[in-house]
Amino acid sequence: IEYIGNEYQNRGDVRWSLEHEKEKPLAPPTALGGSATDVDKEIFKIEIYEFVKRRNKPRSNLESSYSLILGQCSEITWTQLHIPGEWEATNDASDAIKLLNLIKSLSHRTTNQK
Repeated sequence: IEYIGNEYQNRGDVRWSLEHEKEKPLAPPTALGGSATDVDKEIFKIEIYEFVKRRNKPRSNLESSYSLILGQCSEITWTQLHIPGEWEATNDASDAIKLLNLIKSLSHRTTNQK
């Protein structure tokens, strides 16, 4: 998570999502009132564009971080992650949050077996 938090665009959003195990909710720009000037309308268009860009980038970064996280797993962990039913959906979606949850569940199982 530290690497992702330092290297990715919108890294704060991605880091927050991984730490809280859900996508960070982002509020869209507030709609303009009826008295908006042409300048206000142009600024609003830019704000909407930037909002959509910011909303979509963390999703892309989460998919990219999936491979990074998986690549850090030992061969034993990688093998243990292949839990029927859970692995396929997680892998097909490149879902980094679910992957971290699977790794945590493996860690808890290993700890509880000791």
